Amino acid sequence: MFIKITPFDTLFFRTGRPFSGGVDTWVDAVFPPFPSTLYGAIRSFLIFHMGTIEEFKKGKFKEIIGTPSEKGSLVLKGPFLYKKDDVFLKPPLDIVYVSDEENLQPLKLLEKPDLFVSDYGPENILIWPEENAAEEAEGVIDLVEFMSYLENKQDEYGFL
Repeated sequence: MFIKITPFDTLFFRTGRPFSGGVDTWVDAVFPPFPSTLYGAIRSFLIFHMGTIEEFKKGKFKEIIGTPSEKGSLVLKGPFLYKKDDVFLKPPLDIVYVSDEENLQPLKLLEKPDLFVSDYGPENILIWPEENAAEEAEGVIDLVEFMSYLENKQDEYGFL
C-alpha cells in the first residue's frame, strides 16, 4: 500500500534541537523528514481514525499501532518523494557530485594502494580516483536512475 500525503499548507521539519522563543531564532531544516517523524504522524492519524486516545492508552490497538511505549505491527518504508508519476530517492552514499560535469557518478572500488595506511581491513576501497573535485551528492534521483544504479548499467546519473 502507498500512502500519499498532500499538505494543505507548508510543512517544516527540523532537528530535535530545543527551539524556545527568545533564546535563539535559528533552527536547521531537515528534508525529507526522518522516517520516525512520519511514522509518528501516521500512527497518530490511525489512533484517531480507529478510535480515541483513551482507547489507545488502554491497549485497544496494541496489535497494529502498539502502545505508548511499544511499536505494533505497523511498518513503513520510505519516505519517498512523489511528483506526477515519478518517485524520487536520495542518492546512494557511494555516488558523488562531479561539479565539472554537473552529474552524479559512482565512486570506484579499487585495490588499496600501498601508500594507504589504515586499520581498515578489506583490501579494496571506494575512492574518487579522478583529479577533478567530487562532493557529497545532494538532491534526489528518480526511480529509473536508481534502478540503473542497482543494476550497474551506467557510469553517470542525472539528479534534481
